[in-house]
Amino acid sequence: MRQVKTEWQKRPVDRIFREGYELKTQGKCPTCKQPINVEEFRDELSWKEYEIAGMCQSCQDKVFEEAEGYDTVQELFEDNYHDPKQALQHESRADNKTTVEEAEA
Repeated sequence: MRQVKTEWQKRPVDRIFREGYELKTQGKCPTCKQPINVEEFRDELSWKEYEIAGMCQSCQDKVFEEAEGYDTVQELFEDNYHDPKQALQHESRADNKTTVEEAEA
């Protein structure tokens, strides 16, 4: 029987996204912050993704629905950021939040 996972091995990414890690340890989705309902996972692939990222089925559906129809991440990225400068600004903002080295210190 599946159970909500509350013990997560801390990974380098969890040092950067601390709030997401804390939500996962509370049995909540790090994306929408709602409690995880183990009954909502419709297949083993969804369950495996939950065990990796902690996302609920609804958030998985939203994330992976956006990726359908794209062969590469670059195509998805280019389609969502038509202006290359906008894409670079988005990437730059993400890079400036916290570096892995800073998080591990």
